Amino acid sequence: MGVDSTCRLIEGDCHNMPLEDASEDAAYAIYSLKYFPHLDGVMKEVSRVLKQGGRFLVYDLMKTEKYDKDNEEHVEIVEGLEYACGMPSLHTREGLVSAAER
Repeated sequence: MGVDSTCRLIEGDCHNMPLEDASEDAAYAIYSLKYFPHLDGVMKEVSRVLKQGGRFLVYDLMKTEKYDKDNEEHVEIVEGLEYACGMPSLHTREGLVSAAER
């Protein structure tokens, strides 16, 4: 495919990645963070392996600022997603950003 020299697949645990400190330019998490009720360990490990100025891309389900916990329709939709995906309570955008900044 032509990406063999620039990409590699590594199997590991996101709480203990088999990578050197400050060894990666970028990392991403796609539809995965929602399965971790506590993000601090994951974010700390991502921070450890990223080089200074490295980028971390997150693409995931989350509750945005528009989510209203008192709106029955909002609660029903979110709880339906959580149940269907077998995941803990969705993180808020603020919670994800806060965990990444710690």
